[in-house]
Amino acid sequence: MGRRFMVGGNWKCNGTKESIEALCASLSTLELPSDANVDVMIAPSSLHATMTRSLLPDVYQIGVQNCWTGKGGAFTGESSAEMIKDLVCVILNSMVRFLAWVRS
Repeated sequence: MGRRFMVGGNWKCNGTKESIEALCASLSTLELPSDANVDVMIAPSSLHATMTRSLLPDVYQIGVQNCWTGKGGAFTGESSAEMIKDLVCVILNSMVRFLAWVRS
C-alpha cells in the first residue's frame, strides 16, 4: 500500500459555537469515501476541538493549531503534546504563530 495523503485546513482565530455547529452540519453532509487514500483533517482552535470532534463523522481527523514544546507546566494558554495526543493531529511550523511568539 502506498503512502496516504492528508488534506487539511485550520480555522486560525475564527469560530463561535454557532458558526462551528453550522459548518460541521454542512461538512457532515459530504460523502467522503472511507477507502480513499487520503485523510481529511480539520484544525479548529484548541477551545473548540472537542466540540468539533463530537459534531463530525469519524472520517474527519481533528487536530489543533499549536503545540507547546515542553511536557507541561505553568504555561497559561498552551497545550502540550501529551494533552493533544488523543486528537491525532497538530499543525506545526505556522509562521504567524512563530512571529507572534518571537515578538513577545
